[in-house]
Amino acid sequence: MSIVPQFSPPPQTVYYQDTSTNQSFMKMHYFLKAKGIKNNKFFLAIYDAGLMGVDPRDPNLPLEMKLRIFRECMTNYWYFIREVVRVPEEGGVVGSGIRYELSRANLAMSYMFVYNINQFVECPRQHGKTIAALCWYLWVFNFGATNVNLMFSNKKHDDSKRNLKKLKAIRESLPEYLRLESTIGPDGKQIKVPNTAETLQNPVNKNIITTLPGARTKELAEGAGRGATMAIQYYDEFAFLPYNDIVYAAAAPAFSKASENAEKNSVPYGMLITTTPGDLTTREGKFADDMRNNATEWNEQFYDLNKEQIQNLIGSNKNSTFMHIRYTYQMLGKGAKYFDKMIRE
Repeated sequence: MSIVPQFSPPPQTVYYQDTSTNQSFMKMHYFLKAKGIKNNKFFLAIYDAGLMGVDPRDPNLPLEMKLRIFRECMTNYWYFIREVVRVPEEGGVVGSGIRYELSRANLAMSYMFVYNINQFVECPRQHGKTIAALCWYLWVFNFGATNVNLMFSNKKHDDSKRNLKKLKAIRESLPEYLRLESTIGPDGKQIKVPNTAETLQNPVNKNIITTLPGARTKELAEGAGRGATMAIQYYDEFAFLPYNDIVYAAAAPAFSKASENAEKNSVPYGMLITTTPGDLTTREGKFADDMRNNATEWNEQFYDLNKEQIQNLIGSNKNSTFMHIRYTYQMLGKGAKYFDKMIRE
């Protein structure tokens, strides 16, 4: 039987939407099957079979159908990215976008996300690793948890805020009934929470996303790390984050306690580190390189392992709690033409 990772207890029957119009998901199913991976269609899972063929973005959906789609989103991250999410394009109409494109890299990331596994991800630029992270964090923010704090960190505060802005744009592209931008108070009036360039609050489930400023000194790095008491932490361009070793060492104990509480309450948790290659002659680049070298190497055969087996695999590594996910441009289907273009640019 296929493994369908999730947080909530599963409905009794799992169906597979092999009629999905998101062709990237269908192609991935055939790719994994050809590689001999038995668990090759978990990302096609759907619990409410009556939603097959229903467009969640249809403006004429009746209320009953919207409620069923909302419930599916709450229990099924794969449905959310496969059928619901749209990724805004530069210059596109506000609220529109292209469908989520599943790749070998973002599938591996998502598989680790739903199992709460810390991950260190290497992937060529413009291959969707940031979008994969932001779609996951949006799902957690809107559907997957309550009273959870999420942290975005980057080499500069402006870059953290830019990632939060991208998440807001993806949220804006959701159907209105799935955005959760406001709620109704006891007096029957609409309540909207204040949101800034640095934070985002959810008025319905009380989740909060906070951006972490970069540290200009060792003392500020220590303080920033100690203040990182969030169960979900995202470090982008980690190899360029000033004093990343101090920030991480200070943040790890706080994260450990927060993740224990999250696990106890059956809500998502985990650290994500994404980066382009750093300079090994710098303190930041060396520490990032050590982290990736100590991590457990990802293998697509792990799709045939269950959660306990993956956790045992990670637990057997005495040097790291991270899974190292690395995909080259060739592994993601790009060839010499792409490489030559990157050189020219």
